[in-house]
Amino acid sequence: MYPICCSPPHAFTPRRPSQRWFAVLWGGLLLFLMSCPAPQPSSECTTDADCTAPQTCIAATCQCPTGKARCGEVCADLQTNNQHCGKCGIACPPQQICEAGRCFYPCPSEAPLRCGEICVDPQTNPQHCGGCASPCPSIRPICGQSKCFDICLGPNLRICSRRCVNLRNDVLNCGSCGKMCFPSQYCFGARCVCLLTQTLCAERCVDLSTNTSHCGACNNACAIGQVCAAGQCVTECPAATPSVCFGGCVDLNTNAAHCGSCGHNCLFGQNCNQLRCECPASTSLCEGRCAETQADSEHCGGCGNACEDGHVCAAGSCVLQCPSVTPTACLGGCFDTKQNNTHCGGCNKPCLSHQTCKNGRCSSP
Repeated sequence: MYPICCSPPHAFTPRRPSQRWFAVLWGGLLLFLMSCPAPQPSSECTTDADCTAPQTCIAATCQCPTGKARCGEVCADLQTNNQHCGKCGIACPPQQICEAGRCFYPCPSEAPLRCGEICVDPQTNPQHCGGCASPCPSIRPICGQSKCFDICLGPNLRICSRRCVNLRNDVLNCGSCGKMCFPSQYCFGARCVCLLTQTLCAERCVDLSTNTSHCGACNNACAIGQVCAAGQCVTECPAATPSVCFGGCVDLNTNAAHCGSCGHNCLFGQNCNQLRCECPASTSLCEGRCAETQADSEHCGGCGNACEDGHVCAAGSCVLQCPSVTPTACLGGCFDTKQNNTHCGGCNKPCLSHQTCKNGRCSSP
């Protein structure tokens, strides 16, 4: 029994909202959304004048020309830009350049074309003849002048490892296929040679007048704290050669291996004159070296004019035998060793820069 004022207990049952209530709610939300202003499209520009060149205004935005990406305010070619290589903000380290969207060290002059991970010479490389991934066929396996041949064209060319090379000046095939010169040597006249002022010591071309490991003679090393000056181990440099470069005393005004600054090498045959590298008056700069065109078999009479095998260069012409006025053949050229400063008294016996050759001997003025 329960009191009259009380009702029997029962469970609370919430009332379900009516469909009319939902209609009112959605109707109000729709009216709210309709009252909001419509979003306006963002506008970066209206004319090309609003953009930084070379960007132009297209569809209210500043856009870079085709092939370039917008990196901040700069239009960059991601294939070649050193500051944005492959992707905006990716800069190449010092001394590297951006090629095909990747950072590499530059290719050397003897192999100027990059094909994937390697540098090649498209003039002679049979796998990349004339361009990357252009191999020569088996019936014409030789690459020369960017074309495939079955034989080598041109004087003094020989086939070495499916390549046409000049045995007279190729440091990898000097005189014969596979004969490599040491890293500091040049191939000149089919022979591996050092610079005229250097001597081969322990497979390296060194200047005996300045090298502390070979001071005055091969393997004659100076003591710790000493320097090499004019082929003598001393404690300090003399006034004539006051600058120290790698342990040697030099005159930066005249030293061809340290012309103007330590380690600045002049090209083969060049002299250092007042801090500048220059070819001697009787020579011309041909293919990276000074050539005496009157007696150089590779540049006889002019750069690139090579004599055929068995010929020598005399007075700028290719001949079979040296004439009486220049009777001695040295490295493919004809010289008078009684008065030639490069071949004084014999082949490859140079005089110093301040000396002249008289009667086969170097003498100072």
